[in-house]
Amino acid sequence: SSTLETWQLQIGPLAARYRVIAPDNRGSGETFVEEDDGARSPTIWADDLLALIDALNLKRVHLVGCSMG
Repeated sequence: SSTLETWQLQIGPLAARYRVIAPDNRGSGETFVEEDDGARSPTIWADDLLALIDALNLKRVHLVGCSMG
């Protein structure tokens, strides 16, 4: 249940070469989901991430995470 701040040391070096988008998982950090029912699972987080990728109209991504992120 850590937040995107965990990635601060990696974001700078990655941003030198890539566009970096660092969302928090639902229920962590600054993330707000209006219809949030409190359920948490890797499947829900994956669906949220796919919705973000689709909303940003990203055609190709490099996805980096750790643990359940």
